[in-house]
Amino acid sequence: MTTSNRFVAVFMGVLVTILIQRSAATDMMVIGFVNSGLMTLMQAIGVIMGANIGTTITAQITAFNKAICPLRSPPTSTARNHENGTHRQRKPQFIRRMLLQSNRR
Repeated sequence: MTTSNRFVAVFMGVLVTILIQRSAATDMMVIGFVNSGLMTLMQAIGVIMGANIGTTITAQITAFNKAICPLRSPPTSTARNHENGTHRQRKPQFIRRMLLQSNRR
């Protein structure tokens, strides 16, 4: 099998996990392969280690995307207080409605 080499097994685990975005799914497939005799335990350990590394790589890619293109709050999230020239944070609309309804009771 191609996973008889430890490094290839780890690479396959990384590749499968990056493709399907779920290390748990990779683990479940590998456990099924071991139970059916398609893989040995030593091969499965390499693939599962690669799945964990693949999860880390996926998380890092997501973190890098957030750092390069962060989500910005909408321009209406701050309101200019013209009286004293300071900024104040606006509450979301649904929170304001809840506060108004609770004050009416």
